[in-house]
Amino acid sequence: MRTHVTIKGVAFVVLFTATLLWGCSWYGAYIRHNQEVADRFESYQLYPGYRYYTAGTLADPRAVLALKPGYQLKSTGWQPVEMTPDKLKTWVQALDKVPFADENMFPNGAQIIDDQGHIAGYYYSVWDFPIIRFSEANTLVMNKPPPNYRYYNKIRGRIGDHDDDMFDAR
Repeated sequence: MRTHVTIKGVAFVVLFTATLLWGCSWYGAYIRHNQEVADRFESYQLYPGYRYYTAGTLADPRAVLALKPGYQLKSTGWQPVEMTPDKLKTWVQALDKVPFADENMFPNGAQIIDDQGHIAGYYYSVWDFPIIRFSEANTLVMNKPPPNYRYYNKIRGRIGDHDDDMFDAR
């Protein structure tokens, strides 16, 4: 039996592989998990001169972002805050007690890396894969972490075997 390899088949495999590799390299170029960052947040030490932002509410943050001087954040869902060690302590403790901790989701620290390989800031959250890009020189565009759908479903009395449906439109 003879196998025929077509140009279309080879082109598909090459294109698929290139797309997969590009997607993975794009992600890895912008965020790098780092235990030292997590340790610094968890010891309530501020990065001097950095601007701080939170996603979520001030009473119930979902993530904390420390942005290096010279960089700008151009995203909705993040609000600037005047950070103090006491406020950082309250937020870090709140992030450590998320309602779905039984799901083995614990806060992580990460470095945010710009397209030149420089550290642009630091990120701390249970949501460890933010989507980040640089729209122009030193301007960071970052998605906000998703809402805690499991928690909101509990509040609404919709907890069950399939309570983690984050796209439920009800």
